[in-house]
Amino acid sequence: MESYFKAPGVSQSLLKQLDQSPILAKRMIDDQRENRKGRSKAFDFGKAVDLLVTKPGSKLEDEFYLLNVERPTGKLHDLLVFIERKELPYKKSSVAAAVNHVGFGAANWKQETIEEKLEPLIKYVLELGKSGDKALITPSQLTMANATLASLKMDMHASSLMFHSKSNYQFVVEAKLEGIDCKGMLDNLIVDHDKKEVTLVDLKTMEGYTSSFQYSFFKFRYDIQAAFYTSLIIK
Repeated sequence: MESYFKAPGVSQSLLKQLDQSPILAKRMIDDQRENRKGRSKAFDFGKAVDLLVTKPGSKLEDEFYLLNVERPTGKLHDLLVFIERKELPYKKSSVAAAVNHVGFGAANWKQETIEEKLEPLIKYVLELGKSGDKALITPSQLTMANATLASLKMDMHASSLMFHSKSNYQFVVEAKLEGIDCKGMLDNLIVDHDKKEVTLVDLKTMEGYTSSFQYSFFKFRYDIQAAFYTSLIIK
């Protein structure tokens, strides 16, 4: 998988960033070039489910660092992003550096109030220091990932797509589109020579109710991803 990310070529993720803003696309390219890995609870959970589905028998504990604190939100998250972007060490001093640069709290806050509100971020940063390069997962996410796998196996339609006898998991395809080198990694490509059918499958995880999936579909531009993967396979 690492070789895929390092290989040249435009991915669907980059295209979606470009669709939002050239600045976001450039930031993604810079992150990949410098091998910077952002932390995302949603991304890590999706990665956990992908691993369970596409690599049967895998143990999440071998691939993930089991986190005992939640990723901070709000202003604490802004401070965390600064630490990650600047590649500061995961130490308490880096939190102080982020506060000095980004700012935190109201002018009338006492020092003990600031320290108390920063405590969740400090605990999280220190946990990151122990995690190394592993993806992160909380105990509740671990339970949910295993429950998701069980649910997929029980659903007749989902299981026929994700656990097909002709499945090709984590299938990498590369081709030129409009003269540009492009690449994609499909969760599953089903090639049925007898029926002369090719089925592209990409597993999506989401928060909230499944009735909101249509909103997520367009928010995260899964339409671009589907069209991109289809074009790569046709090529």
